[in-house]
Amino acid sequence: MEFLETFKWVTSFLRDPQDYALITRDLAEYLLSQRVIYAEITISVGVMQLRKQSAEANFEQFSRRRSPSSPKACA
Repeated sequence: MEFLETFKWVTSFLRDPQDYALITRDLAEYLLSQRVIYAEITISVGVMQLRKQSAEANFEQFSRRRSPSSPKACA
């Protein structure tokens, strides 16, 4: 698959704020398990708008659903 096809496929599973909370938590746990101390994550507001999603609600989940040991998300 080309990058854009893969990107479209992956983001098609992100339908509501809870999906964003889940991937945020899972990614944070994975990065911690790998002892990653710094990561830059790209989030596409354009995709959210295209899919008629609330970017504000999705971004709220990035910071709310962290566990106490998870790395701090920067907005």
